Amino acid sequence: MALNQEFPWLLQKLLQGQPVAFTSLAELPQEAAVDRRSFDNHGVKSALTVPLKVAGTLIGVMTLGTLRAHRQWPAEVIPGLQLVGEIFANALARQQADMELKEALQHIDQLKEQLQADYRYLQEEIKLEYDFEQIIGQSNELKYLLFKVQQVAPTDAAVLILGETGTGKELIARAIHHASPYRDRPLIKVDCAALSPTLIESELFGHEKGAFTGAVARKIGRFELAHRSTIFLDEIGELPLGLQVKLLRVLQSGEFERLGSSKTLEVKMRTIAATNRNLEGPFTGFVVRIDHLHWSGPRRRQLRGAPRQAGLRGVAA
Repeated sequence: MALNQEFPWLLQKLLQGQPVAFTSLAELPQEAAVDRRSFDNHGVKSALTVPLKVAGTLIGVMTLGTLRAHRQWPAEVIPGLQLVGEIFANALARQQADMELKEALQHIDQLKEQLQADYRYLQEEIKLEYDFEQIIGQSNELKYLLFKVQQVAPTDAAVLILGETGTGKELIARAIHHASPYRDRPLIKVDCAALSPTLIESELFGHEKGAFTGAVARKIGRFELAHRSTIFLDEIGELPLGLQVKLLRVLQSGEFERLGSSKTLEVKMRTIAATNRNLEGPFTGFVVRIDHLHWSGPRRRQLRGAPRQAGLRGVAA
């Protein structure tokens, strides 16, 4: 029932804090013609309505009505019903306040959990955090690579870095992240080759308490941790084929579920992947289904004769 459409006159009285009582529809004033017709359509003979207000705001109404016979409303009944209405209004307001407080506390817990996860991850990665933007080298290949980094870094494009082991794929990924809009958040790295097939899904997507044997607490996955940041999937070619569907869904729509949960989570992130595999092999079917920009890093044999400092800081992974 829409009060403003069926009972506009009644609504105005209630907004002003006035109770409305009538023994018959004939008692309603001429300006309440719409209300009279609505009461008649609902079969109401007599009614007493009081507003439920908290801090001057109308949050509801309380109505006593008759459908079979007309009834008079003694003057002393109205204050009693108003008192009951105040009690109901305050109870509803407290319930709403409790719900808002609960939601706020849940949000605070989520932020706290996010900060704790960030802290733990940064503690693990602290030994790797130095100035990756100072990539040293004078070769034309490296200059072109850094030019491409400058081009792609400001965008949200997913990036695939190709190169042999030891050619500095992670350095390039960090350079992209540090030059991107997500630079204020940590780069979340996942070494796909180092994770066992039984743990990699939980590591990427997280899990709820009790999702499997040994899941004694809820865990935030790397994708959730990478919200509003960059995730670097190193050696993505080592991921089990069974994870392709879930991984593609995250990359394309930003949606996934933790293990043991039916609640869909959404994340906004930048994805960078790297592999040393030959994409002309069986891995091709996976990467061509992802929108990506890719380039090949310099081969190790191209670095022979380069200064030692350049090999350590510029292209060594």
